Amino acid sequence: MKRVAWMIGLAALTAGSALAQGNDVAALEAALSANPSATAVLQAWCDTHRPGLKVRAVVMRREAMPAGAHAAMLGVGEGDRIAYRRVRLACGDEILSEADNWYVPARLTAEMNDALAGETPFGVAVRALAPDRRNISSERSWAGQGGNE
Repeated sequence: MKRVAWMIGLAALTAGSALAQGNDVAALEAALSANPSATAVLQAWCDTHRPGLKVRAVVMRREAMPAGAHAAMLGVGEGDRIAYRRVRLACGDEILSEADNWYVPARLTAEMNDALAGETPFGVAVRALAPDRRNISSERSWAGQGGNE
């Protein structure tokens, strides 16, 4: 099992007017399920629907903490340090996804950790490691209809 960068995530697919067409959402969900990089899938959507824009991570919350309950999934000891960040992945002003990322900073390069301190999506920052992605849950949330607005 690859233990390079492990990221565990919870994601909520959000959609504004441009993404809310049923076929687009179904295709996007299928691509997200089939691809190890959610960021790559969202960037492909952005390239098609908003040419020239890059997906960016709008950080909502960030903290370092002991691994605790996440230790087994991340393959670390309960006292080892992990990092957490909650982000909204956006293309322009459109929020495409919200995600909770847990990862082990000690497994990343200094450059990767620096990138994750800004608006770089996790998948872009650690692309060179070819990490696996484990989706724990996902839900749809349309703009103006509850969810994690």
